[in-house]
Amino acid sequence: MGEKSHYVAYHIPRINQKQQIPEALKHLHNAIRQLIETVNSQFSGQFGIENNYAHTFWGLCTRLYSKLTAHTLSIYINRLLGKPDFLQIKALAFPN
Repeated sequence: MGEKSHYVAYHIPRINQKQQIPEALKHLHNAIRQLIETVNSQFSGQFGIENNYAHTFWGLCTRLYSKLTAHTLSIYINRLLGKPDFLQIKALAFPN
């Protein structure tokens, strides 16, 4: 038999629904969602993660790992530099 999935999807209720969640939780949910969308956009736009030209599975894994590592390192360097918007990774390569 198949394994049961323990994934639970949460959503913010619409305004016309009876059961609502606190405003602070809505704000937290929106902040996390914006962070995830920004990272996904950076992977597709700046790192070109959708286009892979690997010939083998291990080549694909290597390319993905290198892009993930570069992104993580960029965020880490921005935090070390004390930048409040640490997701601005293009500014590391092209400073004003």
